[in-house]
Amino acid sequence: MVLGLDAVDEALHESGKQNALRKLLLWSWEQEGHLRQQPRATLIVTCRNTNELAHWLGISSPYEYELKPFHEVEVVVDEFSKQELILAVSLHLPIFAERFTQTYEALSPHGMSLSDIFDHPDKMRLFLNETGLRQVEAWQNVQPESLFLPAVHAEVFEALRHPTLWHCLLKLDGAMQSRVLDGDAEALAHLASRFLFWFCTKVQARGKRMRHEEMIEVLKVIARHCDPHQSPLHQQKEWMTHASRTAYMNHNQAKNFFEEALSAGLIVPDKAGWWRWRHAFIGEYLARQPFHLEEDDG
Repeated sequence: MVLGLDAVDEALHESGKQNALRKLLLWSWEQEGHLRQQPRATLIVTCRNTNELAHWLGISSPYEYELKPFHEVEVVVDEFSKQELILAVSLHLPIFAERFTQTYEALSPHGMSLSDIFDHPDKMRLFLNETGLRQVEAWQNVQPESLFLPAVHAEVFEALRHPTLWHCLLKLDGAMQSRVLDGDAEALAHLASRFLFWFCTKVQARGKRMRHEEMIEVLKVIARHCDPHQSPLHQQKEWMTHASRTAYMNHNQAKNFFEEALSAGLIVPDKAGWWRWRHAFIGEYLARQPFHLEEDDG
């Protein structure tokens, strides 16, 4: 039996959950470590930092040689490949599959087609049949000029390789989804708003006491000074300076907020001491929004 608990570090601040999780981990540890027998169940717990998890649960050992109540396995969560995005579209948004396929083929080297995603044509036929899509021959013979719907905007295609942004797209209605794929500015602003709501929710779940509105206001201030439309790269100290000048953060909190933004994929690191918005349209959206926080001239 396998039991999975995802993102437990986002639930530890909820009443009652911390002690329950601690008991579950220690029971599993006892079964496997102390009794030296095969456990009755495999417990898979995901979090961002195992040391933080152990500290919060009060199961940290001061002796490095002692057993930990878990085996650490690092899992790298990366963006979708182009092929994986096409498969996700085929499963969840088949109505837009041809639009994505056109862009995929345009962005792929040497005229790579959809059939190249699969290592054997029969696998592709089986996949398309099971997902209710057209037969492979129809896909292979499609020409962009023969389609009524345009290809997905190339920058949007690349942005949607970010799994969280893809998930945000799925939350929109069909008409808004289509406009996002067109690269429509208003629709992209709506998608940006969805992503930022998700980001603020994740930060709150990790024990930060700021309200959504306060975090958004801080991000507006940062984006106003670190506008991707003006420059793609920004220094880390700019984030710290402008965030800590707001009414809601000191320097240490601004540093933690920076780490949260990195972890969530709101921003990405560049060369040492520099960062950029992962999706420029989100930074531009924030920079255009009015803000009402006063900055400390000191």
